[in-house]
Amino acid sequence: MSNILILSASTGGGHNAAAKSLKKIFEKKNYDVEIVDALKIIDKKFNFLINGTYMAMADNFPFTYDFLYKTTNTNKSSKLILKSLSAISRDKIKEIVFKNNPKLIIATHPFAIPFIAKIKSNNQVNTPFISVVTDLIAHKLYFCEYVDAYIVASEYTKRKMIEGNIDADKIYPYGIPVREQFFNGNKNLENDGYFNILLMGGSLGSKQIITVIEVLEKIIPDNNIKIRAICGKNQKLFKNISYKFENLIKKGNLEVLGFVENVDYLMDKSHILISKPGGLSSTEAILKNLPMVIPFLLPGQERENMEVLTYNDMAIFVKDIEKLPKTILKLIDRPRLLEYMKSNMQETAEKYSLEKIGELGEHFIKGV
Repeated sequence: MSNILILSASTGGGHNAAAKSLKKIFEKKNYDVEIVDALKIIDKKFNFLINGTYMAMADNFPFTYDFLYKTTNTNKSSKLILKSLSAISRDKIKEIVFKNNPKLIIATHPFAIPFIAKIKSNNQVNTPFISVVTDLIAHKLYFCEYVDAYIVASEYTKRKMIEGNIDADKIYPYGIPVREQFFNGNKNLENDGYFNILLMGGSLGSKQIITVIEVLEKIIPDNNIKIRAICGKNQKLFKNISYKFENLIKKGNLEVLGFVENVDYLMDKSHILISKPGGLSSTEAILKNLPMVIPFLLPGQERENMEVLTYNDMAIFVKDIEKLPKTILKLIDRPRLLEYMKSNMQETAEKYSLEKIGELGEHFIKGV
C-alpha cells in the first residue's frame, strides 16, 4: 500500500524523470511511493497511439505539432480535451487510487490531471492532489480546479499562471524536480586548455547533433574547442558520429558518449551546453550555472522554454544553425558574457529546493 501515488506518462523522458526524482525525495522521508504510467493503465493501445503520435509529429511534422499545441492552449479547448480524457479512463485510475489508498497524489503529466479530477469531482476521494509542471511555461492542460497545489519552475512560471486565473496561493516555484546530484556543490571547471562544449539531444539523441558538429568543425582545432556529444540511447547516431568525425576524435577535440548517468559531472566540466531546451535539461543546466546555446528545438513547449531562457539571459537562441560558429566564437572571446549568463542562472537556482518540495508534500499529508 502506497502512502504516495505518482502518476506519469511517457510522452518524452522528462515526466518520468521528474516522477523518479519525487519518489526519491519522499522515500527519504520514509514514505512508500508508487509510480504509475497513467496512459498505460488506461489502455496500452491508447498509450502506444499517444506516444507514437507525439514522437512522429514532433520529429516529422513540427509545424502541425506546433499548431496543435497552440490551439489546445486555451481554456475552452483544454477543458474539452481534459473532459474527453476523463471519459476514456474507464475507472481504471479510480481502481488504482482505491487499491493504494494514498495520502497524497502527484501528477507529473497533464494527461493525468483529468483522471484524478473526475473522481475528486464525484467526491469519491478527497486525497490532496499536487501537479508538477515539467516545463518553464504551463500549458492550459495543467489548469484544473481540483489541483490543490502546483510545483513550477520559477516565479516567472507562477506569474504566467496567475495571469491565467490560477490562485497564487496554489503555486509553489520550487523548481522542476531533477536528480539530487545537480543540487550538490558548486561548478568547479577544470582548466584543461579547452573551451569545453557539452552537446546533448535529449534522452533518445538527436540527428541534429551531427549538423552541429559539422558547422563547428572548421573552428574547432584553431580555438581549442572540445565537444562531448551525448547520443543517449541512439546507437545509430553514436556510430554515425564516431565514423564521420573520426579525425576530430583522434585529435582529442571530440568525445562521443552514449547513454550516461553522470550528466552533472559532464556539466561541471563544460563552459556551455548546446542542447534543445527540455524542461528538465534546462533545469539541470540552471542548477549547474551552465549557459545554454539553443540551435534546435521541438515546437510547442520547447519553443516556450527557449523564450523564457533567452528572456532571462540564460541562453542564446541560434535561429540559423549556420551562424552557430559565430555565436560560439563570441562566447569564447567574451568571458564576461558567460559570467553574466551564469549569474542569472545562479539567481534562479537559489530558489530551487527539493527539500521544500518534500515539505509541501508532508504539509498536505499531515493536513497542517
